[in-house]
Amino acid sequence: MIVTVHRILPSCHRCRSTAMRVEAFRIELHLQVGGAGIYHSVRRLLNRSDSPLWAERVQTIVTDAEGGKKPDSGAAGLLQHQVKAADQWAYQTDNRTFPGQTQGALCRHSTVTLLKVCRPFLQGGSIMAEPECLIEAALHLADFAFDLAAKAWSADLAVTYKADGSSLTQADLSIEAHWREQIRRQFPSHGILGEEYGSDSGSSAFTWVLDPIDGTRQFGTGLLNFASLISLCRDGVPVLGIIDLPMPGARYVAAEGKGTMFAGRAVRSSAHLDIAEAVISLANPDSFRGASAAGYQNLRSTGRVRVFDGGAAAYGALARGLVDVCLNGDDLDAYDICALCPVVQEAGGMITDWDGQPLSLTSSGAIIASASPALHTKALNYLRLPV
Repeated sequence: MIVTVHRILPSCHRCRSTAMRVEAFRIELHLQVGGAGIYHSVRRLLNRSDSPLWAERVQTIVTDAEGGKKPDSGAAGLLQHQVKAADQWAYQTDNRTFPGQTQGALCRHSTVTLLKVCRPFLQGGSIMAEPECLIEAALHLADFAFDLAAKAWSADLAVTYKADGSSLTQADLSIEAHWREQIRRQFPSHGILGEEYGSDSGSSAFTWVLDPIDGTRQFGTGLLNFASLISLCRDGVPVLGIIDLPMPGARYVAAEGKGTMFAGRAVRSSAHLDIAEAVISLANPDSFRGASAAGYQNLRSTGRVRVFDGGAAAYGALARGLVDVCLNGDDLDAYDICALCPVVQEAGGMITDWDGQPLSLTSSGAIIASASPALHTKALNYLRLPV
């Protein structure tokens, strides 16, 4: 059983509001622990926190949720009346005044429900978390990267260089190390592929694909167009993607069948059809080498507006309907690619390699995204034109 419990913290890390914000903790419990046993286990594990307020809240949730009918001690998940009771208590306490807190509702970046139970289901003998649990876990990874990357960018940056000449900072290493620790703790059967620490195979169908700072070259030179990329692949196919932009405080979140969200709202690509009128984002010209240089020049010759070196942010802008075509050259790996796919596709766009083939955990090299399938076909044709 996977249980997510939330605690109140004094300020929002996004808007620095003094209103309360919510932070989640995930605890994995054995399936044989059911009903009231789940709550007792949560209480024992989490009441050791240093915060008296946290201990009070866990105790209250446990007490309220255990009221009413005696739970079935053999249940694999929480009974409906328990979940309802906990949710009711959460809403009733949203406007309470706590020591050191201001009166009022949570700020706009916060979550209201203080207890959420993600009921697992069995597939092939292993526990598979619901999509909402996976999305929530990915969001907490993004939150950590948001804070650390923003602080590091504002401080005195020390940039080193890898053997391939690409930039590296301590922020890259620290973020990915934390991400891996959290994923191993929460989803021990999942695989991990990251830019800085390589690949760890898993025993399930899921693999997390991580780029702690995509655009370290820009990050290390004090520019703004860098991002943290988080993706989850199922059987090699990207089904969840986050493009997090710490400096403007923007985040794109997409999951299979759930659309693409930006700033709390669903967004869609422009669905434009005419490539001559398109806004085209082209990657750093140095990334187009050999045969791809011709395709780059062909696409550069068309469109109404062309912008350059937009990085992952350009693919988010495509999902918002601000950019119509994005083109990248040969220098990409799976950790640069996978998070972009759900963000583009769930917004109605299309993203493939230059041959029009779907992208996956094994993809690398040049990619192209378009605001609509019809526009994508036209863009691919431009790549194939003789110079």
